Amino acid sequence: MNENISQDAGTQKEKVDRPVSVAQWLGLWALLMIPVVNIIVAIVFCFIGNDSRKNYFKAMWIALAIASAVLAIGAMIFYFSGGYEEFILWLRQVVHEIPLRF
Repeated sequence: MNENISQDAGTQKEKVDRPVSVAQWLGLWALLMIPVVNIIVAIVFCFIGNDSRKNYFKAMWIALAIASAVLAIGAMIFYFSGGYEEFILWLRQVVHEIPLRF
């Protein structure tokens, strides 16, 4: 009886661990291009499905968290160093130099 359980678990694992085909990746990327749906799909696939797909989405969330942290730290450094004031002055100068033609 225990052998049947272990065999069933093995077949379940084989079904889950099949490689993701190119067509499946393309379909997944098409889903990820739809706003709001992409966030839901990314959260769901972190926990459900193929191990390869789960690892991809976990890595994507980790990379997004790292990029967000680096961006936030950079923005704080830029803001508190007073660089934003110089940037605003430069931006105003550039905007006034652009000829507007309608």
